[in-house]
Amino acid sequence: MSIHERITSSEPLSGVRLFVVSTGLRGITRIAGSLLGGDLYSPAENSVLAGVVAAMLDEGTKSHSKQRLAERLEGVGAALSFSSGSHYVRFDGAMRPKDSDFFVETLAEELRESAFRSGAFRSVVKRALGSLDAEAEDTGSQAGIRLLRLIFPEGHPSHARTTDESRHDIERTSAADARKFHTRVYGTGSLIVIAAGEVDQTSLAQSIRVHFRGWKRSPLTIVELERRGRAPGGLREVVYIPDKTSVTLVVGAPIGISATHDDYAPLLAGFGVLGGLPFISRLFQSVRERLGLTYHISASVEGANYRADGYWVIRSSFAPELLARGREAIEHELERFALRGITASELAGYKQATRGGHLVGLASAEQLARVVRGTIEKERPLSFLDESLKIIQSLTLEDVNRAIKQYVQPDQAAWVAAGSIEEKMWTAKTA
Repeated sequence: MSIHERITSSEPLSGVRLFVVSTGLRGITRIAGSLLGGDLYSPAENSVLAGVVAAMLDEGTKSHSKQRLAERLEGVGAALSFSSGSHYVRFDGAMRPKDSDFFVETLAEELRESAFRSGAFRSVVKRALGSLDAEAEDTGSQAGIRLLRLIFPEGHPSHARTTDESRHDIERTSAADARKFHTRVYGTGSLIVIAAGEVDQTSLAQSIRVHFRGWKRSPLTIVELERRGRAPGGLREVVYIPDKTSVTLVVGAPIGISATHDDYAPLLAGFGVLGGLPFISRLFQSVRERLGLTYHISASVEGANYRADGYWVIRSSFAPELLARGREAIEHELERFALRGITASELAGYKQATRGGHLVGLASAEQLARVVRGTIEKERPLSFLDESLKIIQSLTLEDVNRAIKQYVQPDQAAWVAAGSIEEKMWTAKTA
């Protein structure tokens, strides 16, 4: 039986969809779910507000403190956690089938009735500021932020705020701001719950009807993209961070298409060969294994979901004295990739590795629930869970190399190096 044929869907309550995935797991139910309310929905004047609200969900409700919530879940052997991304606030959990009503009750309470107490709010802000302090010192974070600011305009889903901008926003955020955002934004409409393992679907649906009844409908919808990426025309910049023993070097450019475009899968395969899969990665074999220049190197296509146009990016790290040689090695491989594409044997290796990774990714109830969640969030039909592998296996060498030639122009990419370096250390030609 195909994967999507093992999934049953229903709408126990208007604006709340339930998906149950049949697996052989017994004695435990794995939960994955989400609703719109991620970072992209923060107001223009406060870019971090949505993330702060998501972080407050398990910090206590009107009925229970954070500690009491944790004790109640632990008492029945259940777990529940929240996280936030660009579009969605996600939750993940596990419980015994007999405790499903208690789990849904707790989930609804934390989503609907967060208390936003001042003490808990200060703790969340303190943790966030600590993370930003670490981000400011991280070469990978700073190089990535600068690259996205170069290739995407403000207002684009992939545009990045600087660390200082985020710090400024969070320092002026109040618990009242968070409470108002939660009241205005959170609700049914986009809420999905995926259950895998041993599931009593009838009981779970009834619990959803009981505990989410009366919750207002959220005004949020998937944000339509209004601004496209921009070709940076070969810009090269340095982000200086003192006292660093390694340098992060990133290069990338927008591709102008989203994941639903016919050229996306061929382009993804090309970058899988260039640097996405270690054992067949050209960059790994050349820059790391043969030349011994780097600690880490990878290539990927990112940011192309949720109706947004994405970008390709190469990430690498070097000792400062090896940076110029590393840059030249990447330039050489990138130009060869853009000009000649990949070989038939490389494509065969990619297909084999992707098939293995696909099967591993669906091996457990927990992973399967998350994959189903991602498919639904990205507005894919459930049949895509089976079709995605077929699409990859049907790719031809002509498909892949045509996409590479169309979407990869090395002279239009932006380069950013972050670390304790000056520009002349990596732009000069080596002997």
